[in-house]
Amino acid sequence: MKMAAPATMAAMALALVLLSATATATEGDVRQFSVLSRPIKLKFGEVHNTIQEPIRLPWEIVAEFAVKPLAIVDYKVDIVSLNEDGEETQVPLYQAYNHHYALGIGNYEQMYGYYETHKDDPYGGYELNSTAAPTMKRFMQDMRGLGQRRGERRAANFGGGSGAEERGTSHLLPTPYAHIVDSPQAIIPLIHLINTDAGSQPETPSRLLECPCTPQRVFDVGADEIDGKPPVPPFSCNLKFMQEENPSCELDWYEGGFRCCEHGVFVIDTDKHDPATLPEQEFYFKFIFDYKDVVPETVPVRPPACCDVTANLTVGGNIEFDVPQCTAGIAPEDCVYEMTSSQFFDLMPNYHSNQTREKDVDPKQQVDLVYAVGHLHVGG
Repeated sequence: MKMAAPATMAAMALALVLLSATATATEGDVRQFSVLSRPIKLKFGEVHNTIQEPIRLPWEIVAEFAVKPLAIVDYKVDIVSLNEDGEETQVPLYQAYNHHYALGIGNYEQMYGYYETHKDDPYGGYELNSTAAPTMKRFMQDMRGLGQRRGERRAANFGGGSGAEERGTSHLLPTPYAHIVDSPQAIIPLIHLINTDAGSQPETPSRLLECPCTPQRVFDVGADEIDGKPPVPPFSCNLKFMQEENPSCELDWYEGGFRCCEHGVFVIDTDKHDPATLPEQEFYFKFIFDYKDVVPETVPVRPPACCDVTANLTVGGNIEFDVPQCTAGIAPEDCVYEMTSSQFFDLMPNYHSNQTREKDVDPKQQVDLVYAVGHLHVGG
């Protein structure tokens, strides 16, 4: 979803964790480890939006939990650069913008098998020269499903509706809840990153954060296509947004967003900025995990499917929306835009679709919601 203040744009979603049991437990010793992503090389205005080959965890973590489960109770995500000596420096968000990420952690064979099967899939809009449907939703579903079959090692997944606004944000779960992983060996990250480094005079906030559709994007409203392919995901807003003619809800109103932010594209006008003349920069995502041993009282959690304010009980949701600018003369502090909706919770098959089938959950089952956080973009 996209939201914003006057003269800005933004996007918002909820990252949620829930479970279907309750328990008590004593607090154990919490320790920490971190993992760097593989390098991400981008030029100004270029988009990275795909999965990386699995990255092995520190050997001491693999060794300690080879035959026992790991309980992850908190995690943080950052963006860093490395100098020639391997020393880390935190990258300002006006140089590299974390649009969103998703992450799986589990056994290396699980992670690598998934990577080999899906490494060429598109994960937001269409990939260049691809005609396949996008799989951001499928990535989260698949990561959630790993380890759910009887006898299979459990894996955990994080993120989805999570991005730059969460830098430094704790995802601490209250005791006794934890993400449980059997024989953890590797992570597989899905990273949506934009190089927003405009040089010595950065624009803050950058207009690139919301993935503007550049003149290079070819719109065919009659055929309902962008660059010769149907927009993905399909536009799907509820009646409130359609009545307001929200720019994110129809192709002929669309100005920018997820559907113009595919892997490998530029969100700058490449007629004015020749990519061949732009320097390439290297970034890394840093994933920091707080963990402890599993005890009998530990209760595993899982991410549900929810929430999108552009959805309702019959419309699957649009992922994004625009907040209109305030009426001229209204002070920014007095400008409030509010939208509400009702939708099904934790019915994964229905998420961002218009289906109402019940598949892997009992719609009458009560659940405990133990963590929720908003997903917010701020752009120009």
